[in-house]
Amino acid sequence: MKKSLPRIYLKIFAVAVVLALLLGSFAYWTNLYRPSFLQLSRIIQTGKSQPEPEIGLSFEIQPAATGSQTVEVIIDGRDQEIWGADLRIGFDTQLAKIKEVEVGNYFEEPLVLDNQVRGEEGEVWFSVGSLSAGQGSGVIATLVVEPLEDKEPVVWFLPATQVAIRGKRVPAVIDYGN
Repeated sequence: MKKSLPRIYLKIFAVAVVLALLLGSFAYWTNLYRPSFLQLSRIIQTGKSQPEPEIGLSFEIQPAATGSQTVEVIIDGRDQEIWGADLRIGFDTQLAKIKEVEVGNYFEEPLVLDNQVRGEEGEVWFSVGSLSAGQGSGVIATLVVEPLEDKEPVVWFLPATQVAIRGKRVPAVIDYGN
């Protein structure tokens, strides 16, 4: 004589399998259509050798009336769709103190993913992206700087600075105006 499981256990098992299939399908489709700036670590490789697009980054220093200054980080995406930027900025701690970092007006609905002022190391880590791509040029971030001496603040881009376009990260072409 065979022992069989009660029907309630079979029904529970069937419901669990159906739920697992539905949740798995949902997770697959949401991952498939996720915007590229959220997947900065994934690099899409093609079979053809293509030149890297040139994305320009530069600084523009604006004096302010209160004694502090603003340093605008300008991005020039040229003809590329920009989904995000991972900015690593260095500054001279002897000449300036970074009070805060504000998101610029480049993206319509920006999402700030990282915003750290590392004063002792002389670094700013700022990551921003958007669900709708930005194009052309504009202000991607603004640094509010308090000068410690009567000189312009000295800021520069660190090598880890990258810009996200269509599922891959590319280094930016840095323009210091020299």
